Amino acid sequence: YGFSYWKVKTKEGEVSFTLHDTYRSIIRASESRIIMMDVNGNRFEIPDVNALDRKSYKKIELYL
Repeated sequence: YGFSYWKVKTKEGEVSFTLHDTYRSIIRASESRIIMMDVNGNRFEIPDVNALDRKSYKKIELYL
């Protein structure tokens, strides 16, 4: 309960990670830049959420 599971494509390849309390694990660093911190303390950055394809943006929009 309270966990969300993510499978994403990065420039390093496909990565799977888990966020606990998703709303608090996603930090808005600027208007378009976000940082996600997983349960292991790893950080993932999306430099520009507006550059995401529509499907990807819809999935993350709920938490912004």
